[in-house]
Amino acid sequence: MAYVKDQWTRPVKQADGTVVRERNEKRWGKGKRWLAVWIGPEGKEVSAAFDTKTVASRHGSAMETDRERGEYVDPRAGKVRLEEVGTAWLRSRSVDPSSDIQYESKWRLHVEPRFGKRSVGTIRPSEIAEWVRALTEQFGTSTARTAFLVLFGCLELAVEDGTLKRNPARSKTVKRPPVPDSEILVWPEETVDAIVAAHPPQFRLVPIVGGGAGLRQGEIFGLSVEDFDYEAKVIWVRRQVKKLGKDFVFAAPKNDRVRSVPMSDEVAEFTRAHIEEFGATEVTLPWEN
Repeated sequence: MAYVKDQWTRPVKQADGTVVRERNEKRWGKGKRWLAVWIGPEGKEVSAAFDTKTVASRHGSAMETDRERGEYVDPRAGKVRLEEVGTAWLRSRSVDPSSDIQYESKWRLHVEPRFGKRSVGTIRPSEIAEWVRALTEQFGTSTARTAFLVLFGCLELAVEDGTLKRNPARSKTVKRPPVPDSEILVWPEETVDAIVAAHPPQFRLVPIVGGGAGLRQGEIFGLSVEDFDYEAKVIWVRRQVKKLGKDFVFAAPKNDRVRSVPMSDEVAEFTRAHIEEFGATEVTLPWEN
């Protein structure tokens, strides 16, 4: 059962056996007077100090109610700094190395400088909303969205670990940066022809395959001679080249799925002629995973 303790007075037993509270000279007028005391989930007493008896009593009762509902959060837990939670969140991610680099970069450049030294319990929705708006204006939607994802994930981990009662980034006040416009613009044939012609002859297969088969840049760089199936008239996308920091690696195609793409007669004819003229170069790279 929660109760309230007066820290400015102490019980003194009188000659007649009664107990009277008298001023505690060492504590009188120092700090908050009223101490709310309740039993936490582990069966031990937990306390917090307040200026008034009413607020202290209300808080103690609320904490025990939360305990009974399974919603209890130790008020001391909110003092954990976000930098501690952020380190744990980054270690807990099971993502490909390129995403890992992105998360670490956004944490180091944008999240940690603003919120790293803050106790998680002091971070407010209004602050997050202002931070997201400033990032969007200065660095663009893509950067702001990834940085917000990192902060959101850290605060969500704090909630799951019982450090926070609710995630302030979930507030309606906080507007998540929108997904960047993914509208596809189809170039006219004249533009494609001009881009092909602008490449040196030994590199023209790159824009030819890009324009004729719609492959992504990394997928084009990852093509091998055996990926062109002239009989079935398809191009097999089995790998892609990705840049991780300063290094390049082979990686599985997007969504880790091998796929085939239709190959027109024109692309097939140009590919055959290109390989016959320039041959193929053996390339060795480490794999992402």
